[in-house]
Amino acid sequence: MLRSSYSQNSIEIIRINTKRLTVMNIDVNKPVENPELSKLLNEYNRADNEEKRNNLLDYIAQEFALNSHLLSVIKVDDNTIVEKNGQKYFKEDSKISFVQFTSEDNQVFFPAFTDWKELRKGDRFKNEYIKTLIMSFDDYYAMVKDSGAGIVINPFSHNLVFSNGNIQYMKQRKDIVEKGHSEITVKEDTHVLLGDPKIYPDAMVKALTEYSKKVKEIKSIWLKLMIRDEEQSYLLVVDFAGDKQKIFSGLADAARAYLPSNMYIDIVPYNDDFGRNAAENGKPFYQRKHKLFGLFG
Repeated sequence: MLRSSYSQNSIEIIRINTKRLTVMNIDVNKPVENPELSKLLNEYNRADNEEKRNNLLDYIAQEFALNSHLLSVIKVDDNTIVEKNGQKYFKEDSKISFVQFTSEDNQVFFPAFTDWKELRKGDRFKNEYIKTLIMSFDDYYAMVKDSGAGIVINPFSHNLVFSNGNIQYMKQRKDIVEKGHSEITVKEDTHVLLGDPKIYPDAMVKALTEYSKKVKEIKSIWLKLMIRDEEQSYLLVVDFAGDKQKIFSGLADAARAYLPSNMYIDIVPYNDDFGRNAAENGKPFYQRKHKLFGLFG
Protein backbone atom coordinates (compact mmCIF):
# COMPACT_ATOMS: atom_id res chain seq x y z
CA MET A 1 0.00 0.00 0.00
CA LEU A 2 1.33 3.38 -0.91
CA ARG A 3 0.46 6.97 -1.49
CA SER A 4 0.01 8.34 -4.96
CA SER A 5 -0.53 11.65 -6.71
CA TYR A 6 -2.98 12.06 -9.55
CA SER A 7 -2.41 13.80 -12.83
CA GLN A 8 -5.92 13.50 -14.26
CA ASN A 9 -9.50 12.44 -13.55
CA SER A 10 -11.64 10.54 -15.98
CA ILE A 11 -14.84 8.57 -16.27
CA GLU A 12 -15.00 4.95 -17.30
CA ILE A 13 -18.17 3.03 -18.21
CA ILE A 14 -18.38 -0.31 -16.48
CA ARG A 15 -21.20 -2.77 -16.99
CA ILE A 16 -22.21 -4.30 -13.71
CA ASN A 17 -24.62 -7.14 -13.22
CA THR A 18 -26.61 -5.51 -10.44
CA LYS A 19 -27.50 -8.89 -9.00
CA ARG A 20 -23.90 -9.02 -7.75
CA LEU A 21 -24.20 -5.88 -5.66
CA THR A 22 -24.13 -6.83 -2.01
CA VAL A 23 -27.37 -6.61 -0.03
CA MET A 24 -26.21 -4.90 3.13
CA ASN A 25 -27.92 -4.58 6.48
CA ILE A 26 -27.60 -0.80 6.63
CA ASP A 27 -30.10 2.04 6.89
CA VAL A 28 -29.81 4.01 3.64
CA ASN A 29 -31.74 6.89 5.22
CA LYS A 30 -28.88 7.59 7.62
CA PRO A 31 -25.66 9.31 6.54
CA VAL A 32 -22.80 6.96 5.72
CA GLU A 33 -20.23 6.99 8.48
CA ASN A 34 -17.29 4.72 9.21
CA PRO A 35 -16.03 5.99 12.56
CA GLU A 36 -13.61 3.15 13.29
CA LEU A 37 -12.04 3.28 9.84
CA SER A 38 -11.78 7.08 10.01
CA LYS A 39 -10.14 6.86 13.43
CA LEU A 40 -7.56 4.37 12.15
CA LEU A 41 -6.83 6.51 9.09
CA ASN A 42 -6.22 9.55 11.29
CA GLU A 43 -3.91 7.54 13.56
CA TYR A 44 -2.03 6.32 10.50
CA ASN A 45 -1.46 9.89 9.34
CA ARG A 46 -0.10 10.84 12.77
CA ALA A 47 2.11 7.74 13.22
CA ASP A 48 5.73 8.74 13.65
CA ASN A 49 7.53 5.48 12.87
CA GLU A 50 7.39 2.66 10.34
CA GLU A 51 6.39 -0.07 12.80
CA LYS A 52 3.33 1.84 13.97
CA ARG A 53 2.32 2.60 10.42
CA ASN A 54 2.63 -1.04 9.35
CA ASN A 55 0.56 -2.22 12.32
CA LEU A 56 -2.10 0.40 11.58
CA LEU A 57 -2.19 -0.60 7.91
CA ASP A 58 -3.10 -4.12 8.98
CA TYR A 59 -5.96 -2.84 11.15
CA ILE A 60 -7.13 -0.51 8.37
CA ALA A 61 -7.16 -3.39 5.88
CA GLN A 62 -9.18 -5.53 8.29
CA GLU A 63 -11.70 -2.79 8.98
CA PHE A 64 -12.09 -1.99 5.29
CA ALA A 65 -12.52 -5.65 4.29
CA LEU A 66 -14.74 -6.82 7.14
CA ASN A 67 -16.84 -3.91 8.41
CA SER A 68 -16.89 -0.84 6.19
CA HIS A 69 -19.45 0.50 3.71
CA LEU A 70 -17.99 3.33 1.65
CA LEU A 71 -19.31 5.90 -0.80
CA SER A 72 -18.49 5.80 -4.50
CA VAL A 73 -19.45 8.58 -6.89
CA ILE A 74 -21.44 7.33 -9.86
CA LYS A 75 -23.06 8.71 -12.98
CA VAL A 76 -26.23 6.96 -14.06
CA ASP A 77 -29.31 7.86 -16.09
CA ASP A 78 -32.42 8.39 -14.00
CA ASN A 79 -34.41 5.98 -16.19
CA THR A 80 -32.21 3.09 -15.03
CA ILE A 81 -33.50 3.48 -11.46
CA VAL A 82 -36.82 2.00 -10.38
CA GLU A 83 -38.62 2.44 -7.07
CA LYS A 84 -40.30 -0.41 -5.23
CA ASN A 85 -41.78 -0.36 -1.74
CA GLY A 86 -40.14 2.99 -1.05
CA GLN A 87 -36.65 1.76 -2.01
CA LYS A 88 -34.71 2.57 -5.18
CA TYR A 89 -33.08 -0.16 -7.26
CA PHE A 90 -30.99 -0.32 -10.43
CA LYS A 91 -32.45 -2.19 -13.32
CA GLU A 92 -30.49 -5.34 -14.04
CA ASP A 93 -27.51 -4.81 -16.37
CA SER A 94 -27.68 -1.05 -15.93
CA LYS A 95 -24.69 0.96 -17.14
CA ILE A 96 -23.08 2.79 -14.26
CA SER A 97 -20.15 5.20 -14.62
CA PHE A 98 -17.68 5.24 -11.73
CA VAL A 99 -15.26 8.10 -11.24
CA GLN A 100 -11.69 6.89 -11.54
CA PHE A 101 -8.36 8.58 -10.89
CA THR A 102 -5.23 7.94 -12.93
CA SER A 103 -1.87 8.32 -11.21
CA GLU A 104 1.21 9.86 -12.74
CA ASP A 105 2.46 6.38 -13.65
CA ASN A 106 -0.88 5.57 -15.37
CA GLN A 107 -2.23 3.32 -12.63
CA VAL A 108 -6.03 3.43 -12.24
CA PHE A 109 -7.71 3.81 -8.84
CA PHE A 110 -11.37 4.04 -7.88
CA PRO A 111 -11.98 6.50 -5.03
CA ALA A 112 -13.92 5.38 -1.95
CA PHE A 113 -15.04 7.78 0.78
CA THR A 114 -15.69 7.08 4.44
CA ASP A 115 -18.38 9.77 4.63
CA TRP A 116 -19.89 12.75 2.79
CA LYS A 117 -17.57 15.20 4.50
CA GLU A 118 -14.58 13.46 2.95
CA LEU A 119 -16.23 13.34 -0.46
CA ARG A 120 -16.99 17.08 -0.41
CA LYS A 121 -13.31 17.91 0.17
CA GLY A 122 -12.74 17.48 -3.55
CA ASP A 123 -13.14 20.72 -5.49
CA ARG A 124 -15.11 19.02 -8.23
CA PHE A 125 -17.63 17.64 -5.71
CA LYS A 126 -18.14 20.63 -3.38
CA ASN A 127 -21.30 22.08 -4.89
CA GLU A 128 -22.30 19.56 -7.52
CA TYR A 129 -25.38 17.34 -7.13
CA ILE A 130 -23.85 13.89 -6.79
CA LYS A 131 -25.23 10.38 -7.05
CA THR A 132 -23.43 7.82 -4.92
CA LEU A 133 -23.47 4.11 -4.33
CA ILE A 134 -22.86 2.56 -0.93
CA MET A 135 -20.44 -0.31 -1.47
CA SER A 136 -18.89 -3.05 0.63
CA PHE A 137 -15.40 -4.43 0.19
CA ASP A 138 -16.81 -7.36 -1.80
CA ASP A 139 -18.45 -4.91 -4.22
CA TYR A 140 -15.13 -3.14 -4.79
CA TYR A 141 -13.39 -6.49 -5.24
CA ALA A 142 -15.94 -7.59 -7.86
CA MET A 143 -15.42 -4.30 -9.69
CA VAL A 144 -11.61 -4.33 -9.84
CA LYS A 145 -10.53 -7.97 -9.67
CA ASP A 146 -10.18 -8.45 -13.44
CA SER A 147 -9.24 -4.87 -14.35
CA GLY A 148 -5.93 -4.42 -12.53
CA ALA A 149 -7.29 -1.24 -10.92
CA GLY A 150 -6.92 -0.37 -7.24
CA ILE A 151 -8.85 1.56 -4.59
CA VAL A 152 -7.91 4.86 -2.95
CA ILE A 153 -9.64 5.77 0.32
CA ASN A 154 -10.37 9.45 0.95
CA PRO A 155 -8.11 10.72 -1.87
CA PHE A 156 -8.51 14.39 -0.84
CA SER A 157 -7.17 13.84 2.68
CA HIS A 158 -5.81 10.46 3.81
CA ASN A 159 -5.11 9.39 0.22
CA LEU A 160 -4.47 5.76 1.18
CA VAL A 161 -4.00 3.49 -1.81
CA PHE A 162 -4.69 -0.24 -2.02
CA SER A 163 -3.25 -1.75 -5.18
CA ASN A 164 -5.05 -4.50 -7.07
CA GLY A 165 -2.64 -7.00 -5.52
CA ASN A 166 -3.54 -5.71 -2.05
CA ILE A 167 -7.25 -6.10 -2.81
CA GLN A 168 -6.76 -9.67 -4.11
CA TYR A 169 -4.84 -10.64 -0.95
CA MET A 170 -7.38 -8.96 1.35
CA LYS A 171 -10.19 -10.91 -0.35
CA GLN A 172 -8.38 -14.18 0.34
CA ARG A 173 -7.88 -13.28 3.99
CA LYS A 174 -11.51 -12.12 4.34
CA ASP A 175 -12.82 -15.40 2.91
CA ILE A 176 -10.60 -17.40 5.26
CA VAL A 177 -11.90 -15.43 8.25
CA GLU A 178 -15.56 -15.73 7.23
CA LYS A 179 -15.74 -19.09 5.44
CA GLY A 180 -12.65 -20.98 6.52
CA HIS A 181 -11.26 -21.07 2.98
CA SER A 182 -10.68 -18.83 0.00
CA GLU A 183 -11.27 -19.45 -3.69
CA ILE A 184 -8.52 -18.14 -5.96
CA THR A 185 -7.86 -18.42 -9.67
CA VAL A 186 -4.36 -19.43 -10.68
CA LYS A 187 -3.47 -17.68 -13.93
CA GLU A 188 -2.01 -19.74 -16.75
CA ASP A 189 1.39 -18.04 -16.56
CA THR A 190 1.72 -18.51 -12.77
CA HIS A 191 4.72 -20.63 -11.82
CA VAL A 192 3.53 -23.48 -9.57
CA LEU A 193 5.71 -26.21 -8.05
CA LEU A 194 4.13 -29.38 -6.67
CA GLY A 195 5.71 -32.08 -4.56
CA ASP A 196 5.34 -34.19 -1.45
CA PRO A 197 5.71 -32.50 1.96
CA LYS A 198 9.11 -33.09 3.55
CA ILE A 199 7.44 -33.18 6.97
CA TYR A 200 4.17 -35.07 6.56
CA PRO A 201 1.26 -33.49 8.51
CA ASP A 202 0.03 -36.73 10.09
CA ALA A 203 -2.36 -35.12 12.59
CA MET A 204 -4.01 -32.99 9.90
CA VAL A 205 -4.37 -35.95 7.56
CA LYS A 206 -5.92 -38.04 10.33
CA ALA A 207 -8.45 -35.28 11.08
CA LEU A 208 -9.30 -34.94 7.39
CA THR A 209 -9.72 -38.70 7.07
CA GLU A 210 -12.05 -38.91 10.07
CA TYR A 211 -14.15 -36.05 8.67
CA SER A 212 -14.30 -37.57 5.19
CA LYS A 213 -15.53 -40.91 6.51
CA LYS A 214 -18.69 -39.11 7.65
CA VAL A 215 -19.30 -37.40 4.31
CA LYS A 216 -20.30 -39.96 1.70
CA GLU A 217 -19.94 -37.40 -1.14
CA ILE A 218 -16.15 -37.37 -0.65
CA LYS A 219 -14.58 -40.13 -2.74
CA SER A 220 -10.82 -39.50 -2.63
CA ILE A 221 -8.31 -36.91 -1.39
CA TRP A 222 -4.69 -36.33 -2.44
CA LEU A 223 -2.20 -34.19 -0.50
CA LYS A 224 0.60 -32.19 -2.13
CA LEU A 225 2.93 -29.39 -1.12
CA MET A 226 2.41 -26.42 -3.46
CA ILE A 227 4.74 -23.46 -3.96
CA ARG A 228 3.12 -20.58 -5.83
CA ASP A 229 4.79 -17.17 -6.14
CA GLU A 230 7.29 -18.28 -3.44
CA GLU A 231 4.44 -19.02 -0.98
CA GLN A 232 4.05 -22.55 0.41
CA SER A 233 0.74 -24.25 1.10
CA TYR A 234 -0.73 -27.70 1.45
CA LEU A 235 -2.82 -28.59 -1.56
CA LEU A 236 -5.79 -30.94 -1.24
CA VAL A 237 -7.15 -32.42 -4.46
CA VAL A 238 -10.66 -33.70 -3.74
CA ASP A 239 -12.78 -36.06 -5.82
CA PHE A 240 -16.34 -35.49 -4.68
CA ALA A 241 -19.96 -35.10 -5.67
CA GLY A 242 -22.40 -32.50 -4.38
CA ASP A 243 -22.03 -29.01 -2.93
CA LYS A 244 -18.43 -27.80 -3.33
CA GLN A 245 -18.86 -24.91 -0.91
CA LYS A 246 -20.15 -27.19 1.85
CA ILE A 247 -17.54 -29.90 1.31
CA PHE A 248 -14.57 -27.54 1.02
CA SER A 249 -15.68 -25.58 4.10
CA GLY A 250 -15.96 -28.81 6.09
CA LEU A 251 -12.50 -29.94 5.05
CA ALA A 252 -11.03 -26.52 5.88
CA ASP A 253 -12.66 -26.63 9.33
CA ALA A 254 -11.30 -30.13 9.95
CA ALA A 255 -7.75 -29.14 8.96
CA ARG A 256 -7.51 -25.66 10.49
CA ALA A 257 -6.48 -26.65 14.03
CA TYR A 258 -3.53 -28.67 12.68
CA LEU A 259 -2.08 -26.09 10.28
CA PRO A 260 1.26 -24.52 11.21
CA SER A 261 0.96 -20.77 11.71
CA ASN A 262 2.95 -20.00 8.56
CA MET A 263 1.03 -22.36 6.25
CA TYR A 264 -2.18 -22.20 4.23
CA ILE A 265 -4.30 -24.97 2.84
CA ASP A 266 -5.59 -24.81 -0.73
CA ILE A 267 -8.35 -27.09 -1.99
CA VAL A 268 -9.12 -27.86 -5.62
CA PRO A 269 -11.56 -30.28 -7.26
CA TYR A 270 -10.17 -33.38 -8.94
CA ASN A 271 -12.38 -32.85 -12.01
CA ASP A 272 -10.45 -29.69 -12.96
CA ASP A 273 -7.41 -30.04 -15.22
CA PHE A 274 -5.18 -28.58 -12.51
CA GLY A 275 -6.54 -31.03 -9.94
CA ARG A 276 -6.10 -34.09 -12.18
CA ASN A 277 -2.57 -33.06 -13.12
CA ALA A 278 -1.66 -32.46 -9.46
CA ALA A 279 -2.98 -35.89 -8.42
CA GLU A 280 -1.32 -37.73 -11.30
CA ASN A 281 1.23 -40.35 -10.26
CA GLY A 282 0.25 -39.97 -6.61
CA LYS A 283 -1.85 -42.04 -4.24
CA PRO A 284 -4.80 -40.56 -2.33
CA PHE A 285 -4.39 -40.59 1.43
CA TYR A 286 -8.14 -41.13 1.68
CA GLN A 287 -10.30 -43.28 -0.57
CA ARG A 288 -13.85 -44.26 0.22
CA LYS A 289 -14.34 -47.98 0.31
CA HIS A 290 -16.95 -49.25 -2.12
CA LYS A 291 -19.47 -51.69 -0.72
CA LEU A 292 -20.31 -54.77 -2.75
CA PHE A 293 -23.88 -53.72 -3.49
CA GLY A 294 -23.92 -50.18 -2.06
CA LEU A 295 -27.45 -50.59 -0.71
CA PHE A 296 -26.84 -48.36 2.30
CA GLY A 297 -24.61 -45.58 0.87
